Amino acid sequence: MTANRPRLPFSRGLLPILLGVAAYGCDVTAQPNNAQCQTEIAKFLRDPSESSAAAISADDRCGVHLAASAADLHQLDRLVADGNGIAARLLARHLGSLDGGELGDAHRALGKFSALRPDEFLRLAASEELSSRQVSRSVAMLPLELVDDFPAQLSEMMARRSKIERVIDPQVVEMKGAALAALDSIIAQLKRSVAAEEAQDPQGAR
Repeated sequence: MTANRPRLPFSRGLLPILLGVAAYGCDVTAQPNNAQCQTEIAKFLRDPSESSAAAISADDRCGVHLAASAADLHQLDRLVADGNGIAARLLARHLGSLDGGELGDAHRALGKFSALRPDEFLRLAASEELSSRQVSRSVAMLPLELVDDFPAQLSEMMARRSKIERVIDPQVVEMKGAALAALDSIIAQLKRSVAAEEAQDPQGAR
């Protein structure tokens, strides 16, 4: 005969309790961090400052939280597009965490920033170690309000190129070269588009 193994009392009821306690403990430790990130991001979006930007960048979880919130990203994009340098640096710092439409919007905001503050754009691109591809995509990203208006797009890109070209800073030579090359490429494309449009409608071109 095989001896009966002693049963552990309350074994079935104890495991769920222990798991519940462990899960509760994880929530308790995670919630304050998440709440702190939300607080810092909200504070920054209300009144951008170096200290609040540093607080967000100091914790990777805050960067993840920011990248996951479309509403927060849209507010940040607006600040950048309006020429806020601190917001532009924060966005550039987290550019690698974005994809899809959010990434496109971020590049578009940085493109507008480059038109307003070309010298600061090139410096932040160098200091935040943006790739030449990221710089190129930003400066060449057309504003949504100019969709289907080739002459206006050409005028905007030529104005950006003129501003970028006037930046004199030995620390941003590589970034400046990447930006100018991207702008030269899109300007050439837009010139062809404008010429084709004028050829189809010579009366409208007058």
